[in-house]
Amino acid sequence: MAATNPKHIRAGRVLSVVAGTAVQFPDVVVPYDFDVNLKALSTNGGIVYIGNSKPEAENPSRTTSFPMEANDELKLEIGNLNQLWIDAAVAPDGLYWIVEQH
Repeated sequence: MAATNPKHIRAGRVLSVVAGTAVQFPDVVVPYDFDVNLKALSTNGGIVYIGNSKPEAENPSRTTSFPMEANDELKLEIGNLNQLWIDAAVAPDGLYWIVEQH
């Protein structure tokens, strides 16, 4: 079967509304061999942290999470957005996300 181009996109925004309390991304399947694209909001007043779990994102030493500043971009190959958590040093900072869908 020949590969086909994606037919749809899903996009959204995740905000850390309370600094120090991680928020899970929504339940959105990322098709095999596709990326999810993340972009930190241009209005972020501090660093946002991405982790694989709530404790990783909230880790005060920030050794288990990935930091992103305003306008930073990141691509990840994961199976579902809900594998990601976000925490922020300043609330309500956050990220935009977009993923192609079949």
